[in-house]
Amino acid sequence: MAAPPASADATETPTSSPVATSTQGWARLSRLRLRSGALIGVLAVEILFWSLASPAFLTESNVINILRAASVVGVIAVGMLFVILTAGIDLSVGSMVSFAGIAVAAALGVVDSFGIALLVTLAVGAVSGLFAGTLVARLRVPALITTLGLLYVLAAGAQIWNGGRPLPIVNETVILFGSGYVGPIPSPVLVLFGTYVVGWYVLTQTKFGRHVYAIGGNPRAARLAGVPVERTITFVYVISGVLAAMGGLLYAGRLATASPLTGTALELQVIAAAVVGGASLFGGRGTLRDTFIGVLILAILQNGMTLAGVPGFWQTFANGVALLIAVLLSGDSALLSLITRRKETSS
Repeated sequence: MAAPPASADATETPTSSPVATSTQGWARLSRLRLRSGALIGVLAVEILFWSLASPAFLTESNVINILRAASVVGVIAVGMLFVILTAGIDLSVGSMVSFAGIAVAAALGVVDSFGIALLVTLAVGAVSGLFAGTLVARLRVPALITTLGLLYVLAAGAQIWNGGRPLPIVNETVILFGSGYVGPIPSPVLVLFGTYVVGWYVLTQTKFGRHVYAIGGNPRAARLAGVPVERTITFVYVISGVLAAMGGLLYAGRLATASPLTGTALELQVIAAAVVGGASLFGGRGTLRDTFIGVLILAILQNGMTLAGVPGFWQTFANGVALLIAVLLSGDSALLSLITRRKETSS
């Protein structure tokens, strides 16, 4: 019986000798460390470049702006990483941000309570994620098709709910949740760090986290080893849905308004952050630390270009170039994957 992979970057095949397996494991671990070191290097160079280009870049207010801007994308990227690690994708997160914000505003119009807002957020995200996960895991509908369909359904739902008009947020606690401070730290940044701590613990210290990596590394071997593949895949989509809805609550609180257009194209930023952070779209590889660095790299890039007066369309172009470079360097292109498989087969 095949054993599940010990880590995201070490998959053992039944026919490998102990020496070969050990050598492959060390090689993959070295690549993982090299990739993480390269990300940190890119981040350091980026910070140095923008600090020299703009005196305002390293000011306290601008650093807070960067972290605040990264908070929503960063929270959603945690859920996206869980999905990507199982070789899935969730294109519905942007529309979920919009839909959850509208749902929260509507609920607050009935009962003015932060507890109700939080409950609605969790419920909307969990139900959507459960639906997507069930289609993907149980009915074998491709994740791309499932979540693309949900993207349209949720986007339309957010528009239909109030006739395409934004809804005001009047609850003070919700506003503080999205735009307030706890001491000198913005509350969304605390939510961001809290989400990463919990996500890191789940992925690295629990059986569920090991199952997520095992499924992405080799789903057939994971199933043979007794991993509950369908249940695990379903739950990662629930996690993604809940965290996307949490992003909607953060946005609604920050803007004091819930707009059906808030999350438009946000899924592209989230996926880009995960991929720039080294997550493999083929599954089984990626860490929350590197995803967080990916979020920061893109947030700093956008902030620096804004300070430099770069037009918005060039900022979008730069983000696209960064994503393409990250995919090529990560070895996730079909050509590089084919070459790798042929080398492993011949050896």
